[in-house]
Amino acid sequence: MFDRANRSGSKAFVLLSRENTVGYPRLGMVVAKRKARRAVDRNMVKRMIRESFRTHKAGLPASDYVVILKQPAGPAQRDILRKQLTGLWTRCTQS
Repeated sequence: MFDRANRSGSKAFVLLSRENTVGYPRLGMVVAKRKARRAVDRNMVKRMIRESFRTHKAGLPASDYVVILKQPAGPAQRDILRKQLTGLWTRCTQS
């Protein structure tokens, strides 16, 4: 389904987006065990992605979004990850 998706990325994330027909934005996430070893870290990243999506959802076009973690993440990097997610959502609203 996402073989022809629009792709954008940051140092820690890849964002795939593709228009949908349901009329509102939807979110999917991939946080691999290789990138965040402990379940606590994986859950923290997923909560962060969900919260960021929720706060930017009103300005996003009706598309399906998949956020993929591509760099190992730990609790010390929370602020950096939040800024990168904000940048990704901003790019989506501008295109």
